[in-house]
Amino acid sequence: MSLVACPDCGARFPALDGPTHAYVGASAECWAAFGELSMRELDLGIAGPAQLSPHVYMVQHPGTEGRREAQSVGVHLMVLGSVLERGLATPAAVAAMNGWLRGHPDVPWLKPPSPPATRTIQDLPAQADRATHEAAVLAWAKAVWASWADEHATIRRWLDRGAPG
Repeated sequence: MSLVACPDCGARFPALDGPTHAYVGASAECWAAFGELSMRELDLGIAGPAQLSPHVYMVQHPGTEGRREAQSVGVHLMVLGSVLERGLATPAAVAAMNGWLRGHPDVPWLKPPSPPATRTIQDLPAQADRATHEAAVLAWAKAVWASWADEHATIRRWLDRGAPG
């Protein structure tokens, strides 16, 4: 079986011919895994603003330098910083996203970590109860947030101001 490495997170998946996202840097295989994760979380009763996983995933898949990519990575890093460093509940951090992006701030491209975090979507259990799943997502989030340590001061400044840029 041929394995394909995701260009952004490095996770390896069996080769798949499928769609990708317009500006997220994930391979088709990794993008499909993210879709499966979303379905598992729905089955566990984790949906919408309660989901931390989409923010972790987007930050770990920054794609290539561009306006949309920069804005996506910036705002999702703000969610992670709010939750992991400032103790904000995920739904409250998600609710703040629109305010952070009000006025369409010019968000600078942040240099993605190299190497990326060692934890990836593949480290989440395929089957688990809600508590076990949420603990695994939190561990993934912490690893991804830590991998962006060079940009933490920027993200903290954005959070203090209430907007990126």
